[in-house]
Amino acid sequence: MKKEAEMTSLIVLSVLIILVAILFFISGLVLSWAYEPPLDPPTAIVKRRFGKIVWVKIAREWIFVIPNIESLETLPIQRSSLKVSPAEVRTPDNVALAMEVTLYLIPDSDNSDNLMNYVKSGKEEGVKKILNDITEQEIRQWASDPGQTPKTWEEARSSQDDLTKRLHDKLIKECDGKPDDGSNKLPSYGMILEKVTIGPIKPIGLAVIEAAELEAKEKLERRGELAETATELEIAKTVSVELNISREKAFKLMKEYKMISAGHGQVLKVDFANIPEILSFGKRLLAGIAGGA
Repeated sequence: MKKEAEMTSLIVLSVLIILVAILFFISGLVLSWAYEPPLDPPTAIVKRRFGKIVWVKIAREWIFVIPNIESLETLPIQRSSLKVSPAEVRTPDNVALAMEVTLYLIPDSDNSDNLMNYVKSGKEEGVKKILNDITEQEIRQWASDPGQTPKTWEEARSSQDDLTKRLHDKLIKECDGKPDDGSNKLPSYGMILEKVTIGPIKPIGLAVIEAAELEAKEKLERRGELAETATELEIAKTVSVELNISREKAFKLMKEYKMISAGHGQVLKVDFANIPEILSFGKRLLAGIAGGA
């Protein structure tokens, strides 16, 4: 009897050990089929079945998958930026422009359908390529349309605000969103356009253009100087007759008188022996001008 009791106890103990082992094994399998999404930072989950997307969402509970049939993929919800530097941008006056536009983006985690579109569009890399093409095309149209501002490269340089608004609205419309609802959503591609910024707009070959502007300015200054000299020669001619001196001497005295009157140290260039004659010339010149008035 004692042996039978011991044998029974041994069998029961063995069965219990086997059951515990089976439970551990099953638990391990179940846990390997389950996934607990992180709560912070937010992470979208892509569930696939036989490789096809079943759903995309921000999951906050345990997710179970069928081994070899289903799989999970995590999708970080994080901000990113896209820099767009379009080539061949020309204003109607045929000047090429250089500029850089930056789009600030984040996946639209509030809408599962939009997240699905985000994944199907190639996620961050794919969506950015699409938005880059839309942005470049819109910038070219903005710059080249002769029926609206800008019509010249000078106008383009001061048009950042107009272009920023135009790009913002165009991108949202092209992606089936509503520019005026304040959400900034791009539903077709599952992203939110948080902000658009535009750096300085510069003509390509700015040094050449600045050189041309400088040359034009110098020409105007030279014309002004020539006009002033011609006027002084006319005055010198009149004064030479009134003072009974040569025109050359009258012009020389006028220049020296202007130096003394202007100051700024130029008096040091004047022959001090001529100062009484210069001052006398100045008094007569002023008297003549007053008398002529």
